[in-house]
Amino acid sequence: MQPLSTVAFSLQLVVFALALAMLLRGRTRVLETTLAAAWTWSFAAVTAVGCIEIAVWLATRDQGPLSPLPAWAAAARYAAAVLALCPTIAVLGAKRPQDRAWQWVVLSFWAILLVPAARSYLLLGGEIAVHAAQGTLMLVVASMGAVNWFATRFRWAAIAACAAQLTLIAPYTPLASVALPAFPPNALIPVLLALVARRLQENPARSANSTERLWLDFRDAFGLFWAVRVMARLNAASAQHGWPITVTWRGIEFGDADDRTLAAFARSLRMLLRRFVADDWLPERTQSP
Repeated sequence: MQPLSTVAFSLQLVVFALALAMLLRGRTRVLETTLAAAWTWSFAAVTAVGCIEIAVWLATRDQGPLSPLPAWAAAARYAAAVLALCPTIAVLGAKRPQDRAWQWVVLSFWAILLVPAARSYLLLGGEIAVHAAQGTLMLVVASMGAVNWFATRFRWAAIAACAAQLTLIAPYTPLASVALPAFPPNALIPVLLALVARRLQENPARSANSTERLWLDFRDAFGLFWAVRVMARLNAASAQHGWPITVTWRGIEFGDADDRTLAAFARSLRMLLRRFVADDWLPERTQSP
């Protein structure tokens, strides 16, 4: 991989700055939820990718087009690539009270994947050698994000984010033999697209029922992994108490429930969601559209 031209680097620097700005703009939307940790990992990954490319360019800008990259560049780029998988793992533990302790699991996941980078660095620029099983695991984790949000209104943002992860990790996975040549800065473009898509889908048409709005907003924010669990708990509660209410992926079927039943069901939903969101998040989602 050769040093970038000044024009190519300048374009990537602009994309990097825009991606950081979009991430910071959306920070307040996740601070009241347990997705804040996943946002932190995302910010760390985007920052790492951009800063490493800046460091590589600064180290090679005075060299010729055929000059080799610094010995540390391969290890640093790999470390940033696997760091980009950490937000997906962080989402898997986004439920109180284990959400904070789960970040040690995420850190351990990253540390295990860093072994090839450490080996390459110690060998002073040796090739990054990733076992096929580890490369396959990386592909699975990258696809999990797209699968998690594919059936929500944020599907296009999830697909773009998955594309960014694949761009970064493809050279270290079984896709390396079939994928087109790619380099880490390319990942910033789908990252920016993901953030723009996320922003554009922030305020869709909403249900007139406040309880249903609350459910749909939670479903879209946390995706398949957690929404299916909450849906199962709510339907089990309905069956236990004899409520004529059924929660589906697309909304809530209230049947002939009276006001008392509706109030009891709404309390049950709020109690479950408090494991994921702050109290201030709930009234914001139940206001009239």
